Amino acid sequence: MKTLKRQQPRSCPRLRHPKLKGEWAEIAFMSKAMSLGFTVCRPYGDSHIFDFLVFTADCKVSRVQVKSCWTKSKGYYPLNTHSAYRRRYRPRDIDFVVGYVVPHDAWYVIPVRKITGTMSALFPHKPLSRGRYERYRDAWHLLRSQPSQIAEVRLQK
Repeated sequence: MKTLKRQQPRSCPRLRHPKLKGEWAEIAFMSKAMSLGFTVCRPYGDSHIFDFLVFTADCKVSRVQVKSCWTKSKGYYPLNTHSAYRRRYRPRDIDFVVGYVVPHDAWYVIPVRKITGTMSALFPHKPLSRGRYERYRDAWHLLRSQPSQIAEVRLQK
C-alpha cells in the first residue's frame, strides 16, 4: 500500500524545530505583505509581544503577531493565539494575529478583538466551511482599514 506524503507548497522546507518553522513563516509574511504594498518593519530583538509593524501607504500602522500551522489535528488546523506565556493577546498588545496555514498556503488576518480563546481552528481545506475565522482568510484589507490601538505620542515643548 502506498503512503501519502503531507501536502506542502514547493517552497516550503521540511523543518522540524518549532522556532525554525516560526522564523520561516515570518519571512513568508514579510514577502506576502510587501508584495501587497505594505511597508513591514521588525523591531530589534525578540522581546516585543508583536513580530512586525505594518504600515500602509497612508501611514496607518498595525502591530502584527505572526503564527503558523503546519499539521492538521482532529479535522482542523490549530492556530495558537496566545503568547509564549500562555496569555491571550490583548488589544493593548497587538492589533492582528496573522495565521499562516503552510500546507495550503492560506493566510488569515484576524483582528485581535475577534479572538475568543488561546486556540483557533482553521479550515482552509474545506471550501464551504463556516468556521469562526474563515471570514478572515486573505483579509489583508483589514490592515488598511482598521486603526491601530497605538496611542499617539505628542512631543511637549
